[in-house]
Amino acid sequence: MLAGASGGSKAWIYHYYASKEAVLYDLLRTYIDDLLEVVTAADDDTQAPRRRLRTLIAAILQSYDDAQSRHAAILNDLGRLPEHQRLEIRAAQRQVVEVVAGVLAEVDPRLAGRPDVLMPVTMSLFGMLNWHHRWFRPGGPLSSEDYVDMVTGLVLDGLDGVPGLDAGTPRDAAVRA
Repeated sequence: MLAGASGGSKAWIYHYYASKEAVLYDLLRTYIDDLLEVVTAADDDTQAPRRRLRTLIAAILQSYDDAQSRHAAILNDLGRLPEHQRLEIRAAQRQVVEVVAGVLAEVDPRLAGRPDVLMPVTMSLFGMLNWHHRWFRPGGPLSSEDYVDMVTGLVLDGLDGVPGLDAGTPRDAAVRA
């Protein structure tokens, strides 16, 4: 499958990679390194914390747009790698999570001293982001921008932060300020 998609042959691939696990490692390592680069580039500490979080959410979701198969592989196939490679990739994943957690703690300083709350909140946010590719349809009733606003508002303000939920509330009033 990979050989055909790349216009090569199995022999060609195995000229560069010793095993299927080596291919998987390279794919996952490149994916998580690219995601870390996206998150690092999007993390603008000159922005107000709420805007900064929205910017990170938008950047993460945009990076997921063309990476669905790699995203699925990191969620489902990481366990197929040797432990030392899993640990490397998980360390890079933690860096991504730590950037987002740091911004959440800036949004609400009460979280900074509460890792028992900060990590579940952060991982809940990633849960919304990581699985959106399974149901979200570009061109559907909800635009990508609207979904970014919805997730940001929901994380920051609960249901009170979901744009457009109250009749008379402008869609972008909650999170684009």
